[in-house]
Amino acid sequence: QMSILFLNTVIYATAKKDLHASKVSDPFGQFAWLEDQLKQAVKEKTKVYIAGHIPPVLSSYSARDLWQKKFLVMYWHLLSTYREVIAGQFFSHIHRDEFRVVDLKE
Repeated sequence: QMSILFLNTVIYATAKKDLHASKVSDPFGQFAWLEDQLKQAVKEKTKVYIAGHIPPVLSSYSARDLWQKKFLVMYWHLLSTYREVIAGQFFSHIHRDEFRVVDLKE
């Protein structure tokens, strides 16, 4: 069994710093929700895929972060903590075919 978890990643975008959501620590409670889902996957010994629109990486065009730093830190911490249940991540936004391999060890 597996799950696909969808995140609204637009709220984390560097281009959206002026949104009210950027002024709170966990907009819409998504990180708390994500952690709950990942804990459940550990408990049930299942795998998850994570999907969203704006990826938590550097832009292919400008080499700048696409997410605000505080949200990047929170997201990558969750991925590192629950790496054994995360089978993959799928994002769009950048308008090109790209594959990035991430080593989540420590």
